Amino acid sequence: MTKEKLPRVKLPERFRKSLGVKLPPGNPTLVAKNVESAKLPDRVRSLYLLIARKKEGVPLAAVTKGSPHRRWSVRILLTLKGITVVPEQTKKEKK
Repeated sequence: MTKEKLPRVKLPERFRKSLGVKLPPGNPTLVAKNVESAKLPDRVRSLYLLIARKKEGVPLAAVTKGSPHRRWSVRILLTLKGITVVPEQTKKEKK
């Protein structure tokens, strides 16, 4: 079984510099939007597919695993509007 290779999509120049996107504090949940993964840049495609597998969302810590490079890729996905972030509920909000 051979899989078709997706075409390579380079990251646009505007994302190589500071994005100015901040992630909420704590461990927010990342939920994938309905985006065609073939049009995403190579760098963030695998993260998007990881998030898209779970319909209810994935915690940020499970995706990034402590890597600053993966956190940066999550910010790129946010800028591309491929995912949404649901902030973590604090103890006060849960009561």
